[in-house]
Amino acid sequence: MHTKPCGILNTKGYYDDLLALFDHAVKEGFLKAVHRDMIVVESDPAALLTRMAATPVVAVSKWIAPGVQKAMP
Repeated sequence: MHTKPCGILNTKGYYDDLLALFDHAVKEGFLKAVHRDMIVVESDPAALLTRMAATPVVAVSKWIAPGVQKAMP
């Protein structure tokens, strides 16, 4: 509901599976890549805050147009 980045502190790879799910959602057309890019991931808290402050604000509709479907293999 906002255009701010979301930060994930991925200590020791704890959130690797969640990030893989996000990447899969982009591949399958359930999540826009521009929105996936707003999820900032670092293993160091200071680096995470620095990257979040530098992440540009993106205002793109979150909805995928009706009738747009991913081609099935």
